[in-house]
Amino acid sequence: MDSLSPSDIGALISKAAAEGDPKQLREIRKKFETVRDLKQICDVYSDFATGRRALHYAAEMGNLVICEILVEKFGAFLDIPSYSGDTPLLEAAKGEHVKVVEYLINHNALHQVPNKKGFTALHYAVLKGNKQLMEILLANGAPTEIDSVDGTPLQIAASLGNLKAVKLLLRNGATPSSDTSSIMGSPLISAIKARSFECVKCLLKAKANPEKCLYGLTPLSHAAKERDTRYLLSLLDAGAKPDNFHGRVKAIEIAAIAENVEAVRILLPLTKPVPGYSKWTVDGIMKHVRSAAGKAKREADKCRYLKIVNDLGQTALDTQDYKSAVDWYSEATYIDPTNPKWLSLRSMCYARVGKGMLALHDAEQSIKLKPQSCPCPKPHYSVGDHGISWQLFKRYHMASIAFVLDPKEKENREAFRVALFEYFSWLYLTSCPAELMTFFQHFM
Repeated sequence: MDSLSPSDIGALISKAAAEGDPKQLREIRKKFETVRDLKQICDVYSDFATGRRALHYAAEMGNLVICEILVEKFGAFLDIPSYSGDTPLLEAAKGEHVKVVEYLINHNALHQVPNKKGFTALHYAVLKGNKQLMEILLANGAPTEIDSVDGTPLQIAASLGNLKAVKLLLRNGATPSSDTSSIMGSPLISAIKARSFECVKCLLKAKANPEKCLYGLTPLSHAAKERDTRYLLSLLDAGAKPDNFHGRVKAIEIAAIAENVEAVRILLPLTKPVPGYSKWTVDGIMKHVRSAAGKAKREADKCRYLKIVNDLGQTALDTQDYKSAVDWYSEATYIDPTNPKWLSLRSMCYARVGKGMLALHDAEQSIKLKPQSCPCPKPHYSVGDHGISWQLFKRYHMASIAFVLDPKEKENREAFRVALFEYFSWLYLTSCPAELMTFFQHFM
């Protein structure tokens, strides 16, 4: 080992961990008198492309023996993140390696820290439907209200129609009407869209708010589209109001547009007549929504309402009321889903309030809708550009890639240089625990 550089030794440690070779790791350990020097190498050395360390590889594979050696014999830092923000605990949770998760938690690994997409270990446990893993995390105080690009753990469980997970999360303090995410609907809406009547019943029993909107549609509006009228009837029993609507249409009109005649029959005696209908009867409503005049009116109403939403969003933006602006641009996204403008504006608002994970999500979705609209960010580009979301995550190397999309521009070349400098500066300052700074400076 004396003839090998710290980087060479780090590579050997990572290779032995990735291959699950405890013998090689023990041989490396014998060559060092103190754990400190070995720990520094173990924690600093990472894969350049991903930022993953030896413990990431061991946790990903669920190799408990290797994890034990790295933690107890090498002193590996438990909570060091990769460039995507994944800690060894998150890698183990993604792979459903319960014993490794339990081991890391018992050694005080942080289970509440999310990665760059907002996922915690509990999110992954819910996504995988692993009840045992959920129970371990919740028993150790895993938070239930952290948002992600797929919503909170309860929103995810409801969207998957996983009744056991929904019940478990509610018993452990999850909010039944959580609307943390502006991307996902409330748990109740998620359950309706998943066509999980049992989850809907469970959430209503837990006092989920039947009036929580998603992009202008209440749970009742979503239920009005379902042929299974149990959703509609349960919401009505829970106090949902058919005359309440946000925006353009009431639940009864949504039912008619969806050709759900039975839902129209249920809602008719509970809904005040809407202007423009010649006959406020089941047949009259169905005939109107099918007619050319009815379709033309809906399109005109949509355009008129979209202008109102745009103006309200701009007003909120001008007054720096970014939360309201997010709500209005979310509404616009629902009304006009193929227009990347609304996602771009909402991304800007999320960035302004420090929600980088959601800002990134919207920026990426906007570019998927219209790739050629991707701006080439400048060194001090305005908040809301694609690059700002990456900046919020300190993913400067990704910003650098965007900067060289058009290498002919002198300004972009300078931006590329600045971004790389910032990336390596961040890597130096935040990728490693403080105790590694001296070692990092010496060897890097």
